Amino acid sequence: MENKYYIYAHINPLKNEIFYIGKGIRNRAYNKKSRSIFWHRTVKKYGYSVDILEEGLTEAEAFEREKFYITKIGRRDLGKGPLVNMTDGGDGSINISEETKRKISESNKGRKLSEETKKKMSKAQKGKITSEETKKKMSEGNKGKKRSEEMKQKMSEAQKNISEETRKKMSESLKGRKMSEEAKKNMSKAQKGKKMSEETKKKMSKAQKGKIISEEARKNMSEAHKGKKASEETKQKMRESAKGKIISEEARKKMSESAKNKKVSEETKRKISEINKGKIITDETRKKMSEAQKLRRAVKNH
Repeated sequence: MENKYYIYAHINPLKNEIFYIGKGIRNRAYNKKSRSIFWHRTVKKYGYSVDILEEGLTEAEAFEREKFYITKIGRRDLGKGPLVNMTDGGDGSINISEETKRKISESNKGRKLSEETKKKMSKAQKGKITSEETKKKMSEGNKGKKRSEEMKQKMSEAQKNISEETRKKMSESLKGRKMSEEAKKNMSKAQKGKKMSEETKKKMSKAQKGKIISEEARKNMSEAHKGKKASEETKQKMRESAKGKIISEEARKKMSESAKNKKVSEETKRKISEINKGKIITDETRKKMSEAQKLRRAVKNH
């Protein structure tokens, strides 16, 4: 097979937006013949420029890459993007064997799009609304897939460069969404065994500083934890992590204020009593408890 094919994009010069994706050989990218009426309307109104996205492809590879770009950017007639393409591309490549598909996949590995191409594709994606049906299909298609360590690393790096504006938009879009029990279970399972670096912990701690949790949020958190029992292993870890921590006077004061007027239920009192049965309190602990009581009295009398 000769590697003489290429993938090209036709660009609206006024909007700097890709409006057509094609594959070809020789001067096909610059030829106006055999174009749809929608292509001609766009060109008549705005003109066009040509951008060669990939070259040195076999015909089978070109078909596959054409389909990739059209799917990625989206067709206008389907309400998925700005492209005036009337098909999903890859015309004539219906009966590609699994072996050929594998070879095409291998040959595409390591290919990098230019920053300019990425920018144009990103711009074409703006404002697109993915239907629930499409989301469902994408979800089904990804089930059971395992990402390589290289892919995970790339995703992690990509997350680091998200702007504050984008983070804010993502946060707003997630408000009010309720996760299914299955999704919660999958997330919990994915986090098991993972250890956060000290740097990550520090960043999370810094991000939480100064945040004010609303009463509604507190209530939701409280409801979510009702009935949950921490395992002995988790309790041990919590105890270990609390060792040696010094609580500031400001934090103590806040804790004292939040505890005021709170009534401990009989059930909670009973549980505390059960937990403390048989425990031996060291002199050091007694001293700390005494200091804490003195502080509480001082705060109360202040």
